[in-house]
Amino acid sequence: RMENEDTAAGAAVHSSSLLVSWCLRGESFGPRRERRHRCPGWLPGIAPPRYDAGVATWLNNWLERHQHPVSRLLHVVAIPLLPLAGVLVVVQGVQARWDLWWRPVALVIGSYFLQWIGHRLEGNDMGEVILIKKLLGRPYVAVAPPRDGTPQPPTGR
Repeated sequence: RMENEDTAAGAAVHSSSLLVSWCLRGESFGPRRERRHRCPGWLPGIAPPRYDAGVATWLNNWLERHQHPVSRLLHVVAIPLLPLAGVLVVVQGVQARWDLWWRPVALVIGSYFLQWIGHRLEGNDMGEVILIKKLLGRPYVAVAPPRDGTPQPPTGR
């Protein structure tokens, strides 16, 4: 019985991920003879689903802000260190190893340091810095101007 439940759950996840990918591409779905069902985000007068707008917009913004290949590499190394630090906190807490508090702290500091180097290469502010500057009403650089001298519209305030 457990195997059938796992198979059904896997099929549901697979079919919902297919539906999301179809929605992201704006394709029709439904029985082959009547492919008239479209993802609600593409109907006139209806806003796109939050998932579509959120994930696609976030990914496009992230890729735009991280164009330098070394910066992307630094982020690929640094970003996984943050959840790893969280896991390490839990493991050390379960084992009552409070004397090793510095390990997750070092992972977080190292992660942000690598990301900071990447953003220095890009010439833009880190996301957290942008958030703080927005809250304080300060100017920020979300996307660095191109290095070839092409003018770009101002970002930030």
